[in-house]
Amino acid sequence: MKLVLLIPTVVLMAISGYNLSVEFTKTGEANYLIFKAVHLTVLIISILCTAVIIRSMFKIKYVEIPETNSNKNYNELELQHS
Repeated sequence: MKLVLLIPTVVLMAISGYNLSVEFTKTGEANYLIFKAVHLTVLIISILCTAVIIRSMFKIKYVEIPETNSNKNYNELELQHS
């Protein structure tokens, strides 16, 4: 299930990486630095999200299952043979 979470993150990485590698705006335009900063930020955030998702896939959480009442009652009974 966690692998499904990686799909949009990988798509975002691919789009922002492609947009950073191809010049959509020219260097002289006013939005050039904003364009680069936004795509670089999206790329960094998606890399961090991918790292967190992959790390959580290998993290093992210890869960203790409480003993049920029926087991306690069974142990307290004295068995009688007829």
